[in-house]
This record gives sequence, C-alpha cells and structure tokens, in this order.
Amino acid sequence: MLMTTRTLTPWATVVTLKSTDLAMCAQTYFNMSLADILDKATCTKAGIGGTTAGSCKVVTSCCATFSATTGGTAIADKLLCLPLGSVVATAVVTTDTIAGITSNNCFPVAACVAAPAGASTLAVSAAALATAVYMM
Repeated sequence: MLMTTRTLTPWATVVTLKSTDLAMCAQTYFNMSLADILDKATCTKAGIGGTTAGSCKVVTSCCATFSATTGGTAIADKLLCLPLGSVVATAVVTTDTIAGITSNNCFPVAACVAAPAGASTLAVSAAALATAVYMM
C-alpha cells in the first residue's frame, strides 16, 4: 500500500492513500465487517454478494429464493446464500434446518450467475468511501 503521512500538529496526522488502495480497503471492510452469511445458510438481504448484515459474505454468491424440489414453488419468506454456479436442477445442501426441506436439499428457483460487468454494489460503495475520505 502506498501512502504518504504528514503531521500537521501533535494531535493531527494526514494520511493520503492511492485510489486503488481505497478500493482495496473498502472491499476488505465490507466483506469482513458487514456481509455476514456464509454459503448454504439462510440470509435476509436478496442480491449478489452484499455490504450489509444479512447478506452473503462471499461477494459472488446469491441470496435468493429456493424450493424443496426442482422447479418447485419457492419456500415462503426464506432466502439462501447460493454459491456462484448453482443451478435449478442441482440441490444445494443447506447448513440450516428449514421447515419443508428434506435432507437439507434446497433447489434454486433461478440459477446463481455472476453479476454483469459494471453492476457491482461493492464498486459503488468503494467509490463512495473514496469520495468521503477525499472530502475529509
């Protein structure tokens, strides 16, 4: 990490980071501090990856609906962190006990595919963090 440090007074120090370092810091912060649900566990924030509590810790995973059978109806009010590449026809074995699910086998209602380029929530959050730090 490249940075410069400048002491203004005995109690204030200015640290300047490159923008790429800010993005890396933001990614580490959001992945470690906020997103807290591991793959194959129930989650509460729908979407790919996440930056808030209740979202998938793995940035490529999908917090999405699932069913008890292939092509079945989604289990009401439940979401699961599905690993990238999960498909409708293949069971994802959950680590949680969920009513209506046999042998912990959950079937994604839709495939979990990678987010399209430029659609990363993390990139937007990193830009916001970089702007906030710059404004300080």
